[in-house]
Amino acid sequence: SWNSICGQFMLFSTQTDVTKKIFMNNGEDSFRLFLHPSGWKILGEHNIAFKHGPSHKALRKSFLNLFTRKALGVYLGIQERLVREHLAAWKVTDEPTEFRLKVRDLNLLTSQTVFIGPYLRSDEERATFCQNYLLMTEGFISFPIAFPGSGLWKAINARHSIVDKLVAVARESKARMA
Repeated sequence: SWNSICGQFMLFSTQTDVTKKIFMNNGEDSFRLFLHPSGWKILGEHNIAFKHGPSHKALRKSFLNLFTRKALGVYLGIQERLVREHLAAWKVTDEPTEFRLKVRDLNLLTSQTVFIGPYLRSDEERATFCQNYLLMTEGFISFPIAFPGSGLWKAINARHSIVDKLVAVARESKARMA
């Protein structure tokens, strides 16, 4: 189905084959994926989510080595180890337990361990990275004006902190491999 919202043509698809055709058409003048209205402010205007056409394809192609069978096998081993450790720790109590936050923290830990590896060395660095990630997430449900102290303002600053850390991690990783 389609609709026109605020003068923008919107296309909605719930069928897999139709959705695939839409995403295969990835030119500069074709459909664009529409994210949250504050998405570009939170994620940055150069995020892959906002790229289209050749620049999007080139960036996507540069990620292919991260998703080979060998790489996915490494990630799976790390994730499985962490999940088993946490499940064993969670089984200790017979009391009813709220697992939403525990699972969220496990998800953050597995992602950090897989994609950042040993470069977040202290619990404090991990906690700061997690807090910044959560601030970014909360920014998507905040009032869409970035004034100091607002959820959106905190999300934008958290992104800057995360990007700074990832740049430092990439620099350190390249130096280690050289």
